[in-house]
Amino acid sequence: MKVLIVDDNRDITELLADFMDLSGFETATAGNGLEAMDKLRQNRFDTVIMDGHMPYMSGFDLCRFIKSEYPSVYTIGITDSASLEKFREAGADEYFYKPVDCDMLCALIEKHGAL
Repeated sequence: MKVLIVDDNRDITELLADFMDLSGFETATAGNGLEAMDKLRQNRFDTVIMDGHMPYMSGFDLCRFIKSEYPSVYTIGITDSASLEKFREAGADEYFYKPVDCDMLCALIEKHGAL
């Protein structure tokens, strides 16, 4: 499965990518929503994991874009409780709170991998 991880915090994207690579996923990263849109146009991804608050284009706007252009891509928002409603409104399939439990996140992606 190909997973795109989008967050402006490089430490978070690298940590998630390293863990997911070791767990057997193929990963790519982006530092903001605009960069993620470019990667989505160039490659096929099964899942996009995104932070809500990023420069240039928020994860909420990115999620809306994905759901309008690539409805079969599974979307997971990494958020805080105050922003959860924004991800719901954007159409995210799942929501995850920081700090991220990598094992639970991988299990969630595997569970919905057929989407």
